[in-house]
Amino acid sequence: MTGGLAPGTLLAGRYRVVRLLAEGGMGAVYEAQQLELGRRVAIKTLLSELQEEPRLVQRFIREARATCMIAHPNVVSVLDVDQTLDGIIFIVMEHLAGADLGELLERDGPIAWPRARALALQVCAAL
Repeated sequence: MTGGLAPGTLLAGRYRVVRLLAEGGMGAVYEAQQLELGRRVAIKTLLSELQEEPRLVQRFIREARATCMIAHPNVVSVLDVDQTLDGIIFIVMEHLAGADLGELLERDGPIAWPRARALALQVCAAL
């Protein structure tokens, strides 16, 4: 992991990193504790090598702003966007418990049509 946050890291003086949840081509998502309110949150960071690319930084921030403007039960809520003094750009979102679609498919195999239809309708409603 490039530029990853270790468990226990204090981010912007407000969030304590608990663990890495996922990592992709542009960033990583961590479970964290919002210290002031004592709630679990998910924090998405832009990978350190990408933070030098203004175009990618702006795309990351646009993603947060666009998500923040959507108020729907099937879309995660953005709670904060910030940058630390040492340059880590991050988005704080509500923490959602449970398996993601990839984990569900790996665990249960193909999804039966009635369930797949229900999931697709939820995605369409959010869009």
